[in-house]
Amino acid sequence: MGTVATTALTIALRWLKRSSGCGSLKLIHVRSLELKVFAPGEAFGNTKRRVQARFAFDGVDYWLWVTDPMVERQYLAEPDGEYAVVEAYLTISIGEPYQDYCYKLVATVIGRT
Repeated sequence: MGTVATTALTIALRWLKRSSGCGSLKLIHVRSLELKVFAPGEAFGNTKRRVQARFAFDGVDYWLWVTDPMVERQYLAEPDGEYAVVEAYLTISIGEPYQDYCYKLVATVIGRT
């Protein structure tokens, strides 16, 4: 996968307020999904582990946090690493506003491991 554009990961809150009819959920199909388990803040003393989905969709590479509780439970029980999923359907959600932006999240993963 190539470089991830910040604009693909966030939506400006000012745009979201103007576009209230767009909806905040989208179901997409990806042919290849990688789930990465790691502690992103470990270098700063934060050992909380998270699951991140890495996939390409419509010509854009995404690295989004997973908030699906079943997927988190399954993969956080495993050692840190990268796990391939053959193909999947993902529900992409828009998170709560943070510093004038809303981050895209993977709310649900429906796939085979």
